[in-house]
Amino acid sequence: MAVGRDTLIVAVLIFNVLFPTFAYAFTTLAVDGDGEIDSVIDPDELLLAGIDIENATTHTVIHGAAWTEFEVGSETFRVQWVEDQGLGWLFDNSPGFALQRRANPIDRMFNTWLFPLNIRWVNPSNGTALDVLSNATLVDAYEESKGWAKIDLKNDVRIVLFTANSTISPTFEDAVEVNGTVLVTIATPAMDDFSLLGFIDFFTGTLIGDNMYGLPSVFSWIMRLLSVVSILALAWFVKDMTQI
Repeated sequence: MAVGRDTLIVAVLIFNVLFPTFAYAFTTLAVDGDGEIDSVIDPDELLLAGIDIENATTHTVIHGAAWTEFEVGSETFRVQWVEDQGLGWLFDNSPGFALQRRANPIDRMFNTWLFPLNIRWVNPSNGTALDVLSNATLVDAYEESKGWAKIDLKNDVRIVLFTANSTISPTFEDAVEVNGTVLVTIATPAMDDFSLLGFIDFFTGTLIGDNMYGLPSVFSWIMRLLSVVSILALAWFVKDMTQI
């Protein structure tokens, strides 16, 4: 191997190991309470109910409208409230909410939804997993004293809170069954423990330019260029190792 190529391989591999690791430590482990909370529900009220959140995003979701996207921390979700899910939703044709997360590296790199991950809801009454959160299940989950319905997700740490816009709907049931307009908040609970899956997601997201935390978009393309160089360096490394 030429000395220049040796240097490139070592430098790139060290950079790709150390940069995301230290970035994760500085942005996630060393900083407390730096999440962005955009919620119509007062975080202090949630805290009184035993729900401590570090990131939250709220949008209005309307029955029959297109998908509504939610940026929650470094993750992107989308919610749709539809009348007929058809064959794609396990033959469940009742009105309800579908939830997806942008998880595929290709989608995350190019901000597309070619291979979305369907997220299942947890039925608050019996703990079963639901592909579609029906209107009836949502109304039953609403807590009048708190002013929201809290729905957990299957195999996902996030929670989803549903509430009504009081200016157009006198009750939550009216918002769901009559007006077809609700306020949806997707929130990430605060966690003090180190999360291996969270680190892996952060690591891969950084390498594909998905996690830039407010930096200009040009930085995402710089990271993608570095990742391409890294793949080239890794290919050289493997080739040279197999020739030993």
